[in-house]
Amino acid sequence: MTKNLSVKPKTRNTISIHALFLIVWAVVSIIFYGLLCLLVRIFSEKAANKIGYWWLLHVYYFSGCKIELKNLEKLDKQGQYIFLANHQSVFDILALYLFLPYRLSFIAKKSLFYIPIFGWCIGVLGHIAIDRSNPHKAKKSIDKARGFIWKKKRSIFAFPEGTRSLTGELSEFKLGIFGLALNTGIDIVPVTINGSREVIPKNSYFISPGNVEIILHQPIHISEYKKTMKLELAQKTREIILSDLKQ
Repeated sequence: MTKNLSVKPKTRNTISIHALFLIVWAVVSIIFYGLLCLLVRIFSEKAANKIGYWWLLHVYYFSGCKIELKNLEKLDKQGQYIFLANHQSVFDILALYLFLPYRLSFIAKKSLFYIPIFGWCIGVLGHIAIDRSNPHKAKKSIDKARGFIWKKKRSIFAFPEGTRSLTGELSEFKLGIFGLALNTGIDIVPVTINGSREVIPKNSYFISPGNVEIILHQPIHISEYKKTMKLELAQKTREIILSDLKQ
């Protein structure tokens, strides 16, 4: 699956104008779509999620980027999965949410949910906050996520590194999400994302047009692992993601 948006060469001034336009547009659109989403959510969760999808679609369109999804045929279209990806950019969230054809929730750090309008929206749309302030609170967040996943029958995606990589190298994985997978019995799909760090680097607010590649790997069957094997499962997932990661 490939969205073919042409990316024309730009001068430095043109890129700056484009980046500034995106920042202004993003702020205005967050307010517009966010308030609309919060209002519509009172009546329909499905309609509110559609509004959120439209907002991300417009961000993608104006970004001038091209996203390519590979190996979707490896997955069951009716399946429920835990997608685990490397994390280099906030653009990763947009790419996965738009291009994975599943009913999705994403797992993110709790602080994001406190951002006015944006955070309130991702909260009411069924995305999952993880409190990493201490191991006990993190475990409670994972337990709450488990119940939510079964109730809503959603697939989820998360970034087991816990934060965006500054250099593009793959950091060590946190184990909480693997405990969630083992306790739900939902298969893990390792996902390698290439190119997103060049679109929006960490600590930057500017979007640069570029190509982003999402590589879906063969699902890891949770039934083959015991509930005590979080570390082994994390190592296996990390090795698979790393196999196609462009340094």
